[in-house]
Amino acid sequence: MTIRRLLPALIAVFTVMSAQAYPTVYNDPNNIVVGQWTRQADAAKAKAAELRRPMLVFFGDSASCGKCKSWDAKTLSTAMWSEYLAENGIILIWIDRSFNSAVWTQQKLNFGLVSFGFPKIFVLSPDGVVHDTFEATGTYVGAAAFINRIRPNISRYPYNPGPGTIGFTTSTAAVSESAGSVAVKVSRTGGASGAQTFTYATVNGTAVAGSDFKATSGTLTWADGDTAEKTITIPLINDGIWTTPLQRVFTLKLTKTSGNATVGTSLFTVTVTEVSENIPGQIGFASDKASVKEGDNYSGKIARSGGTTGAVSATITVNGDYRLSPNTVSWADGEGGTKSFTVSGIPVTDVYDTRSFTVTLSVSGANGGILSQTVDILDQIVTQTIDDYKVGKTAYQPLSLESGLWFYNSDVKALRSAPLGKGKSATLAWTAPAGGVLTFIGGEQRSILAREVTEPGVAAATVTPGILELILGGTSYPLTGEISASIWTRTYTVGVKAGDVVRWKVTGGGEEYMATLSGLVWKPLNAATPTSPIGGVLLQKSQIGANNALVNLKWTSGSGNPAGTVEHVYAGSSASALTDYGVAKSGANAVSLGIVKTSAGPRDVHWRVDTIFVAEYGTAQVAGTVALFKIIDLPVFNKNTPGVGSSVNVYLKVGTDISIAASSPTDVTYSATGLPKGTSINSTTGVISGTPQRAGTYQVTVSASNSGGTANHSFTMVAQPLPAYAKGRFQGALLDSDDVLLGTVNLTAGATGRLTGKVASSGGTVSLKGSWEKTLSDGSIYSLMTGRQGQELAVTVSATGLAVMDYDGASGFARVINKNLTGPYEGYYTVMLNPEVVEVGSKTVNNRPKGSGFIAVTVMRNGSVKYKGYTPDGTRLSGSSGLLMFNGTELVNMGYAAASSTVQHGAFPLFKLLYGRRGWVSALGWIAAGNISDVNDNKVSIDNSEWYYSGRSRALTDDSFRASFNGNPEKGGISATAELCGWAYAKPQDFQTSFAGALFAIDNVTAPTIVGPSSITLPSGNALKGRLTVRSTTGLVTGRITPPGERSSVTIKGIVVPELGLGGGYYLKADIAGGYRVKRSEHFTITTGKQAK
Repeated sequence: MTIRRLLPALIAVFTVMSAQAYPTVYNDPNNIVVGQWTRQADAAKAKAAELRRPMLVFFGDSASCGKCKSWDAKTLSTAMWSEYLAENGIILIWIDRSFNSAVWTQQKLNFGLVSFGFPKIFVLSPDGVVHDTFEATGTYVGAAAFINRIRPNISRYPYNPGPGTIGFTTSTAAVSESAGSVAVKVSRTGGASGAQTFTYATVNGTAVAGSDFKATSGTLTWADGDTAEKTITIPLINDGIWTTPLQRVFTLKLTKTSGNATVGTSLFTVTVTEVSENIPGQIGFASDKASVKEGDNYSGKIARSGGTTGAVSATITVNGDYRLSPNTVSWADGEGGTKSFTVSGIPVTDVYDTRSFTVTLSVSGANGGILSQTVDILDQIVTQTIDDYKVGKTAYQPLSLESGLWFYNSDVKALRSAPLGKGKSATLAWTAPAGGVLTFIGGEQRSILAREVTEPGVAAATVTPGILELILGGTSYPLTGEISASIWTRTYTVGVKAGDVVRWKVTGGGEEYMATLSGLVWKPLNAATPTSPIGGVLLQKSQIGANNALVNLKWTSGSGNPAGTVEHVYAGSSASALTDYGVAKSGANAVSLGIVKTSAGPRDVHWRVDTIFVAEYGTAQVAGTVALFKIIDLPVFNKNTPGVGSSVNVYLKVGTDISIAASSPTDVTYSATGLPKGTSINSTTGVISGTPQRAGTYQVTVSASNSGGTANHSFTMVAQPLPAYAKGRFQGALLDSDDVLLGTVNLTAGATGRLTGKVASSGGTVSLKGSWEKTLSDGSIYSLMTGRQGQELAVTVSATGLAVMDYDGASGFARVINKNLTGPYEGYYTVMLNPEVVEVGSKTVNNRPKGSGFIAVTVMRNGSVKYKGYTPDGTRLSGSSGLLMFNGTELVNMGYAAASSTVQHGAFPLFKLLYGRRGWVSALGWIAAGNISDVNDNKVSIDNSEWYYSGRSRALTDDSFRASFNGNPEKGGISATAELCGWAYAKPQDFQTSFAGALFAIDNVTAPTIVGPSSITLPSGNALKGRLTVRSTTGLVTGRITPPGERSSVTIKGIVVPELGLGGGYYLKADIAGGYRVKRSEHFTITTGKQAK
């Protein structure tokens, strides 16, 4: 059962421990760069061979390897290492177990790795030959020592990046002519070998030297090894005169004259913009059209606008036989405004005719605006011009004469067109000021009316039918009346949007034809006003998903609109680009309409309601005001963040490490108020760190802000002295990834927060020191203890008193030994160790043990555990440990069998080096306390065990083997791998109760036993020629027997477990196997045949 499955909290703990940054590691096989770490080993090797550069390979685990973090901090993160990389051109390969286990396994095979420590370093030649391999620990952790170790092999391949590239750092610049100068930078990158010389010179374009800039040229030089950036300064000329073109261009050219550097960007383009203060402005008419009644003088105006620099003038000319005064107008420097002129000598004619003249300007010293104006001469039948008539008439204000002649005639009390002959036309235009309905009376006048309105002395003319058209949006609608009527009128309605142009076009027929227009009434539609959601209100995406009523669109409709008016909803991400989502009523849901999609990301939603009315001609439409609401994805605090209103304990003299992480689609910035003095929050990571300086209760509010806004999260921090669960004597166990106990841990935590301890493993005993460093967000306290040789033990203890550990990739757990809870376990136990061989050193040497080992275990009142016995090969096994006690709920939370939820357990880790410290026995013993008031029903299981026999000598290891003592797991036991093999032993024991009728057996040869209240013996003359002694005070078995087929007797040793109804042990039998003289361990049993409890 793996410790990572047993203790899920380890993952979170190790994640916190791994927060320290490693170098950036790239994963693109097509972009292997010298001096950058890559995961693509094969591609990196190919690039190294191509560039003839050496390789540095790292093997480690960035998630759990404490030594890897130390190496990163003390070597890879230093300026010394960065400088060394820049100077030596190394291909860097990063093989990380936590990133990709499949790649890890394959690369281990490729490099021939089996068992090794982290971080493992290889130095390879460009062809992949291994020059050196070592572990970056101990004396090789620091940058100086690490570089000294790899330098001899890296130096075999001198690094010369070459002369580099020289060129402009950028290629363009845009400046005002008033800037004074422009600075252009030239750089040398990618190498620095050899001296280099370049020249530069400006080149004219539309900007010219002497007028816009000063001609500039010169020489730039770089010595061997020189990479300094050079600057070229080009002076600019501001002549204070407005000059066109307004943007003028010149270039700067860079040319290599000596050296072997590569030429980079060699052409630099400068755009010089004219200074706005020099603008003389423009001269022109306000309009290209005007009118005057025949017989009157025309008064025209010419304006200077947009600038007043310099003296300017305009010469005026007019075509035709007219008098003009003055012929020239002028403005002084700094003068603006308008100038007037008069055209006189416009005669009155007797017949109706259309005449015009053109006034033309010739400008000097300024830009020209409207330089030609056509002036129409109006006939006497014109009562008022359009411009005069519409004054004070709201509905008529938007009217304008577009072509031909329309005017007001008092005889018909309407606007009318001039009499038009065939092919002649006149157009009147009306521009809608808003969306609404325009009503008008349109009509036409034929022969009768035409004779009535002819001028005195002019014969009446017959009016042949022409046509009056209404033009709207490019569509023409004829408005012709009844054929038989010489005069007709009719009322029409037109629907328009703001800016729509309504045109009335009159076209003459065979003879003169006239149309009339009157009765204009303008009624704008009243727009709807959005009421919710508006004002840029922020709506959280997740909240909309849970309740889309949050985006019900509500508005107030405009009043007084005509019957038949409807409303359309428009929406979009930009106020200037809204889409019509169709007819809707207030309260329409934006999700149902398709405006908001709950699966989409954050966005601004602009919306409005348009009021629409379909008229006889066209459609009236008025847009409502645009409202805005924002769908945001504010930071969402993660589940592992302290809950709102919850309380988090932090401790004096212990650093704080509380992660307030929030999920967000964009970058998050954190801040906090109410923190205890001595602590602060990291604005980028959200981690609260520091050491509280004063006890107390603090109300803390953390704010997480992103582009969508700010989310707040409040909780309580309670600063207090070091808790009891972080003080005392801890006993623990370390397990490898195969669930084998590989060492024990003993720690002592004092009231000051200091820690001392020892780790006993196959590598020997290591002493470590440290102190509690930080409090995590769940109240756990963390320490990283270190040994003299750089060993690191990470310890995190929770409020339950359970400590989880990491030691060079091995995981473990520990607990304070509580002498007040040992009562249910205190006593004496007998335990059999039944081996199952899992690995042998040689298939030809068979010394696989068949006998059983045993230990007698004593649990002391103070929680100490002492054990002594023998391994199945007769090696003495003794030592001490401590008892870790767990209730059933804790075990279930740790991932142990649910059946144990009602049973308390105590665990004692066992580790002992044997065979001259070349082999060992390790196991985790579990004592199940059934009835806590009766020790005698306690049973013992062995789990996570390993017995490693290393061989007779360091040179001869063919007789080595590896075995387990939990090869026969108990069904329904504390774990799926634990073997039930021991029980509490009552002293003295009444053997007649538990072993009556027991048989002693070796190699299928049995002998009856003599069972007394306090002893078990063999009768004289038994088949095994042996004697047997079982002591009721200890349960230990001793004696001598003659095995079947043997002549000599051998010593037997073992133990009995009365509650299991069995006993057993081992004896040693000399043998020769595979050329080796070995002592084979054989088995004997004492059994009653009853079922184990």
